[in-house]
Amino acid sequence: MKYLNREAAPISSKVWEKIDELVVSTAKSLLVGRKLLDVEGPLGLGFKALVSKTERIAEAGLPLAAKILCSPTLPIPQIYSSFSLSISMIEAYETYHQPLDLDAAFQAAKNCILKEDELVFFGYESLSITGILNTPGVHKIPLGDWSQVGQAIEDVIQAANQLDKAGYPGPYALVLASPLYNSLFRLYKDSDVLQIENLRSLVTEGIFKTPVLQNKGVLLDTVNGNQIILGQDLMTSFSGFGEVFYEFTISESLVPDIRTPEAICIISA
Repeated sequence: MKYLNREAAPISSKVWEKIDELVVSTAKSLLVGRKLLDVEGPLGLGFKALVSKTERIAEAGLPLAAKILCSPTLPIPQIYSSFSLSISMIEAYETYHQPLDLDAAFQAAKNCILKEDELVFFGYESLSITGILNTPGVHKIPLGDWSQVGQAIEDVIQAANQLDKAGYPGPYALVLASPLYNSLFRLYKDSDVLQIENLRSLVTEGIFKTPVLQNKGVLLDTVNGNQIILGQDLMTSFSGFGEVFYEFTISESLVPDIRTPEAICIISA
């Protein structure tokens, strides 16, 4: 992958391994959208748009007049975040085996990961991309007061009933805003059973939290055809030389492809 420009970086393969390990481990720890939807790809950085399988005819003029046939496309945006590493720190690591501080790389990776989940859940309006939360056709139920023990179970059961009626009986996965997720660790009265333990009997494909949701939850049937189209997976490239730093960029490209919104239920106030 010449566009990563790694051969121009005057650093050892050990430094690249450290950076790559950090990016991968951070993604596995923090990414949520990829745990809910199937991922197709990576198809390559040059894969810039997804062509719909459904062609549309735009009627024009009289019945015998010429018409326009087209396949709608969905752009695949690129996400990126840059960081710098001190030249002297890398030299100290490579020559004298001193610690390599990769906090800046971690923050850049985290920036990309959070932006990816924002794209997967909310889409990108200016590019006509919709996500899990705002694709037309998703089910919605009201969010109760989860500070009351037992309300979380009632809301999730109601969401499951909506999906069941629509023909999506599970298995289910659940993703929650962080405060809602944390509320599941309240015990039932006069019991040592946590609410989250009770929920896992119904939500067998995992219960996750993400900071990108704002006081919302999403229950979805995981056998639904909804997916993430991945162009380039998270990769780190060498960007050039600063005054006393080496410059790097972490990037990826992807788009959510929500084909079955009926398999999704939003729990929201």
